Amino acid sequence: MYIIVNKRINARFFSYQREESPKFSPSFDNPESGTVIFEELSCDNSYDFHLVAQKVTQGTCNPTHYRIAFDSSKIPQEAIAQFTYEQCFNYYNWMGAVRVPSCLQNADKLARLFG
Repeated sequence: MYIIVNKRINARFFSYQREESPKFSPSFDNPESGTVIFEELSCDNSYDFHLVAQKVTQGTCNPTHYRIAFDSSKIPQEAIAQFTYEQCFNYYNWMGAVRVPSCLQNADKLARLFG
């Protein structure tokens, strides 16, 4: 399995919540932590998904784009997304979730220290 991770994307997602009031004013908020948006591609062994791993309290959240370039395993898409989301909580320098899985965050930190 080959996974391409991109955290510099321009896509934004919002959750729509309709308030029960006399005016029925809609409310658009950031998606909850753990929100996954799947995209099917035309190829048999590849698909995309966007993952919002962190909770954002100010501004607009930036989802992370994951592209499964090649997949010869029999692991379901939902299991890969769940595993990826759980790995975002394993970064040792932060108590909450980070945008990318901990192995990528550690590699980025190591590259910055030696670069």
